[in-house]
Amino acid sequence: MTDRPLPIAAPAQPAKRTAPAAMSPLEALGAELGAIAAQIDRETRLRLDAGLAEIRRVTSEMELRFERLERALLDSVAVVEPSKAAEPTKADKPRVRVPAGSARP
Repeated sequence: MTDRPLPIAAPAQPAKRTAPAAMSPLEALGAELGAIAAQIDRETRLRLDAGLAEIRRVTSEMELRFERLERALLDSVAVVEPSKAAEPTKADKPRVRVPAGSARP
């Protein structure tokens, strides 16, 4: 080995693909792995995009349902009269057992 610096080569021209037989086995392996990695990348992006779209759809549906529920609740509260809202209904009153033989109030 010598201590001389290696010469700087001119920028390489893009490799022209001729026939697969012209590539060395390592180049063929590298090309195949590159193609597989690109396919995995594309498929992963598509799946993530589809998952995000589904999450956005479900979130939008939930927001719409909450808005409808809120509107229905506000409409129901607006219908109730304030004077009747404070009075307990017959169903709300506790049942009192009257012992047998005593007079009912």
